[in-house]
Amino acid sequence: MRNYRNVSAGFTLIEAIVVVAIVGIISAFAISTYSGSVEKTRRADGKAAVLRAAAAQEKWYAQNNQYSADMSVLGGATSSEGYYTLTAANTLNGVACATRTCFTITATATGAQVSDTECGILTVDNIGRKRSYRLGTTTETQNCW
Repeated sequence: MRNYRNVSAGFTLIEAIVVVAIVGIISAFAISTYSGSVEKTRRADGKAAVLRAAAAQEKWYAQNNQYSADMSVLGGATSSEGYYTLTAANTLNGVACATRTCFTITATATGAQVSDTECGILTVDNIGRKRSYRLGTTTETQNCW
């Protein structure tokens, strides 16, 4: 007489579903964390571009006794990695300086960086004030610099 044992080989459907669910949850967490890290890394490109342009403004002022609103003389209108568009204006707190004795440099997220809505706009002015705004608004945000 033969003795047949119930030998289980493989996984049950329930076990497979549980494993797939766990992998899905871990993947979702990892992707969101990775996306946030990529945004912060790209934000560094905007910060560096704004600070370079502000330094160029100070050099321009030393040579011409006024600030420029022309980005071509301040290093260009695009950040080095291309994630931000730069603009210069002879304004301070939104008020124009008639004698060109003030400036605000603004970096606005573009391309792949537009997903960074919290810190989509970075600015620095002639008194060294660094600010950030939500993309598409005038709402000032914190913790972007």
